[in-house]
Amino acid sequence: MMKKTIIAMFALSVLAGCKADSPTAAEIEQGYLNGIEADKTAALAQYGSIEDMPAGLQLSLKMRARNVELTSCEEHPTNVGYLCIYNFDLLRDDGFVVQAGIKDIRGHVFKGDVGWLVEEIAR
Repeated sequence: MMKKTIIAMFALSVLAGCKADSPTAAEIEQGYLNGIEADKTAALAQYGSIEDMPAGLQLSLKMRARNVELTSCEEHPTNVGYLCIYNFDLLRDDGFVVQAGIKDIRGHVFKGDVGWLVEEIAR
């Protein structure tokens, strides 16, 4: 049974255009969270407290990518990480849905010092 499950999971990843070692949807969500934490650390070092940060920065630190649906991942042209295409919902950290069903996001997904990170690519 385990062998059939692994084969089925591999087949689904191939159909989705993903390599076996490419990031999963959950790892992309975690990549966004890791980036937010890194940004928060840098902002706190610069401003001293969240209250002293500009309002736009405070708001950006509250945003979360959720319900990621991975379409494809391929090796990034730089050979560092992956170029992935995915959909997601944008939520605040309190669960409020800012925008649902954002489609065809292109992201450079790679491993950094804190784990997976995501850098969105402008179209």
